[in-house]
Amino acid sequence: MTTGHVQGRRMRYPELESRYELHETLGTGGFAKVKAAVHKLTGERVAVKIMNKKGLGADLPRAFREIGCLKKLRHQHICQLYEVIETPEMIYLVIEFCPGGELFDYIVAKERLREKEARSFFRQILSALRYVHDRGFIHRDLKPENLLLDENSNIKLIDFGLVAEPDDPQDLLATCCGSPAYAAPELIRGGPYIGTRADVWSLGVLLYALLNGFLPFDDDHTPYLYKLIQKGEYETPEWLSLESISIIKKLLQTNPERRIAVDDLLSNKWVMSGHQSEVEWASRIDLSELDTECVKVLADYNGYCYEAMEDDLCKWRYDETTAAYLLLLQQKLRGKQPKILLPPKNSVVVTTRVGSDLMSPLLTSMAPKELSSSSTETEREGERRGRREGGEREREEGEEDEDEEGFHTPEEEPGKENARPADPNSAASPPPQSGTRRISLGQPMHPPDGEMTRLALQKHLERLVPQRLQPPSELNPMMTAPHVPSLLTTKTRYS
Repeated sequence: MTTGHVQGRRMRYPELESRYELHETLGTGGFAKVKAAVHKLTGERVAVKIMNKKGLGADLPRAFREIGCLKKLRHQHICQLYEVIETPEMIYLVIEFCPGGELFDYIVAKERLREKEARSFFRQILSALRYVHDRGFIHRDLKPENLLLDENSNIKLIDFGLVAEPDDPQDLLATCCGSPAYAAPELIRGGPYIGTRADVWSLGVLLYALLNGFLPFDDDHTPYLYKLIQKGEYETPEWLSLESISIIKKLLQTNPERRIAVDDLLSNKWVMSGHQSEVEWASRIDLSELDTECVKVLADYNGYCYEAMEDDLCKWRYDETTAAYLLLLQQKLRGKQPKILLPPKNSVVVTTRVGSDLMSPLLTSMAPKELSSSSTETEREGERRGRREGGEREREEGEEDEDEEGFHTPEEEPGKENARPADPNSAASPPPQSGTRRISLGQPMHPPDGEMTRLALQKHLERLVPQRLQPPSELNPMMTAPHVPSLLTTKTRYS
């Protein structure tokens, strides 16, 4: 069997598919996509973010920044990184699988959330954000699309492509980035800003969306949207309680000096309502001491002594060994017995196919002559069947690839790695695959002027390859700028 083929089927990502069984595509972007997968060693479900280095171009440093950040973050409300596989052409991030999908879709389904449920989500988001800040990072792209729900409907924060890591959390930042509808006033002005306070503003927009089903600031014309944000004027729906109105007002203070701090939010009256204690933000994932049972299972599989396996794991290289340990630990945390599905590496696998190349020499010498003499015809028939099955699989994969616009591995279209995906607003562009969401690396989207801001269309547009948010030199209502629809619409309920 040659490298890059499995049972007659060409592997598109051999370095990845040797360890993971790839399933459906969860989301696509210009030069990245996310696929569901199964870890062959443990049978655990994972998600794999597949990135083409050449296609990423100037965004490649952001991919490495996200990797560096995820390696340092271990929190119950942050999507866990399991493994990083890098080749000269590709980067694969193996991360935690969240079957509940995006918080955005959850709000769409419910139109708006009741205060008790919104508070539960908000406390978890606040817990993750406080931990991120404590670790020295600024997220800078908080929005419902970057919050996933796990199997228990718990929040998992994702997408750290725009993360900043200042020497001190109170240091001034200068880069204007993020999604316009969630950007703080001081950020869109283009001047220096304190990252933690900008994240708090985004948290306020997020809470408003949870409780109301639409955004506090929205307009088709981006410069006018910036004016609305800087004025800080928004609608106060009649269904909001006085406590909800109060906390939103503290979060959406246009003056960052008067804006409530994250530490004060932990014990805020609205946040504490119905809870006996303030928000717990410390990580409950302690990897300083390895789980002895998981280490032993992994040591037995690799043929290592316990101490050698422990030493290897403590290096935290986020390779196949790290992934196997974290997924075994995940099994145990769910109340399952940590188990590896494949036989140990040093074991001998015996096949009953007499006369094949997989048969051991001992069994070959013991095989009856009549069976050995007929093995050639058997092998030929197996090869013919394998070629037929392989051709059918390749045709099926080809059909799937046609639906995944904008993403190509180097071997598929040599010389076209830097081609950008077709404009989805063009009449010639095919519609996105049904059931497949668009993903981005975390930057804002800039569709053409005149687009409707209904959520159904915005949901599609927000999946396009984003561009960096550029503040206008003057907030002139007459100036032209690309329309950036918000994720939710003012005065337009989820539909």
